[in-house]
Amino acid sequence: LAAPEALVPGYSWDTSYHSVYSLTQVDGDLEMEVSGEMNTTQTSTVLSAEPVLFSGETVPGLLIQQDSQIDMIMSILDESVESSTSSGGEMELGRGLGMLRQTSFTDFGDFTMETTEVFVP
Repeated sequence: LAAPEALVPGYSWDTSYHSVYSLTQVDGDLEMEVSGEMNTTQTSTVLSAEPVLFSGETVPGLLIQQDSQIDMIMSILDESVESSTSSGGEMELGRGLGMLRQTSFTDFGDFTMETTEVFVP
């Protein structure tokens, strides 16, 4: 995330990262290796800074829109496959609690994750 004082409605920032992965699947005497690289770029924009209700408590909150582009090169069975996918979503944060809800809209369908319990020492 950006610095707390910058997190006001309308503020946007970009992030990107590069991942390298390698997996081996074993099925009896057969081993299949999958490896590749993934480049992800993401733009995040603060949509609102309204309070949120979580577990009966109202806390300062943020609603952030996230738009991502993922470009992947995968090697499997000595063949190289390239793919690209876009996804969008919204993330709701509660101050002192963290991420409370994240909804993702992807090429593979939409899904939502919700926090049900937070332990704050």
